Amino acid sequence: ARMIELVDNLIRLSRLDSKKVPVKIETFNYRKVIEEIVEFFQFEATSKGLFLEIEPSKNQREVILTDRTHFEAILTNLIKNALKYTQNGGVSISWTQDKNNLLVTVSDTGIGIKKEDQPIIFDRFTQVNQMSKGGFGIGLSLTQIYVNLLGGRIWCESSFGQGSRFNFTIPLQS
Repeated sequence: ARMIELVDNLIRLSRLDSKKVPVKIETFNYRKVIEEIVEFFQFEATSKGLFLEIEPSKNQREVILTDRTHFEAILTNLIKNALKYTQNGGVSISWTQDKNNLLVTVSDTGIGIKKEDQPIIFDRFTQVNQMSKGGFGIGLSLTQIYVNLLGGRIWCESSFGQGSRFNFTIPLQS
């Protein structure tokens, strides 16, 4: 299964590099997508004794015009990583928006990332954590490419030993 995941990710990277990944713009309810992804990971979180929660924003339109598949991949990768590197506490997903962009934050109470490692976490085949959980160092690189493809940006705020916050923006209308 791990070899299949590696090959899958390498094919995705190759397609993204060659610009052969279509962007299918559609209108969808991003809150429902977030809820579906959280529901999918709920069993994994519970089995590790972690919470996985949504902190919904109020009084915001919940519709976005972008590529749903890429949006789902971004969230899936960030939540999967957060759960992988969190031993106690849990993961929260929140969002807010201004007139142009949706800002989504995936926060965890995990092991965090050292300040000197933060500039390279989105580099391909890079794993900065000594407690590596067997990944390939491709997930965050793919995530950044998807965010960029949708016209957004992604960044991390983290304190080693205290968890991380991965934030990304996506224009409300691509």
